[in-house]
Amino acid sequence: MMLPYELPMLAALDANPLPNDFELHSAVLHFDQRDGGMQCAVAAEALLANFQFTEDKKTRTYSAHFSLMALVKDGQGQIVKKLSPDYPLQGPLDKLDSLKKGIVTYTETFQLKPGHYTVETVALDHDANKAAAKRTSLLVPPFKEGIGLSSVAVIRQAVTLKPDEVDASNPLQYEDLRILPNLAVPIPRTPGTELSLYLMIYPEAGASEKPRLAVQFRKDGKIVAQGMPDLPPPDAQGRIAYVGRLPAETFPPGSYEIRAVVRQGASTAEEFAFVSVNP
Repeated sequence: MMLPYELPMLAALDANPLPNDFELHSAVLHFDQRDGGMQCAVAAEALLANFQFTEDKKTRTYSAHFSLMALVKDGQGQIVKKLSPDYPLQGPLDKLDSLKKGIVTYTETFQLKPGHYTVETVALDHDANKAAAKRTSLLVPPFKEGIGLSSVAVIRQAVTLKPDEVDASNPLQYEDLRILPNLAVPIPRTPGTELSLYLMIYPEAGASEKPRLAVQFRKDGKIVAQGMPDLPPPDAQGRIAYVGRLPAETFPPGSYEIRAVVRQGASTAEEFAFVSVNP
């Protein structure tokens, strides 16, 4: 069933070419693949300054209305997952300038069986009648034995959760924190700012050797930083969550490739991510 606010977003996804009225970033992160499918998370982010805000001088308030949608389609084009948060906003006018400096980030986790998928994401500014959309392919491979490694996520923000909000099955939660991935926003190279990474390791069941993780940062093809951090023991679900933090000011401005390799005996898995550091 489609909701009324979703209909113009569906129309935007049918457009050729896809609309690109403002900057929208999206990604699909993958996690565990042990229960007949793969845990995935779709993430989307947009600058709040992209959206139109209506100012009411009499009531000293602002208002805006925007929505996001993510559709996961199987190889036959059938929708297997639909996610569509709606954001009608209203607040005091004196808070608007600081709000516009922020970013709206949406994440949702779900599970997919092995196969080929298409992931479509769209953001719509209802008041300005502007939209931006992305389309990407996703392959969920059959399960294979050996050590597993999730996508590497650059952390934009870690939000403290209330006790009743903690969900141990959510791969984007670390202890009492909800991880918001950074999809494209450059990291400021300022004192006190950290370049933080998050990933999950899935040790091979019954293996005698402990997993070992190596992380490299490459700029223009050259290694500028690397390390082999100590890993904590697996949690109650057999996973190892790793959060790495480095001072952003130690990285020269530019674009970086992050390479994570985890080994356990003869089994190896590796993942890549990208991040930019601003002056």
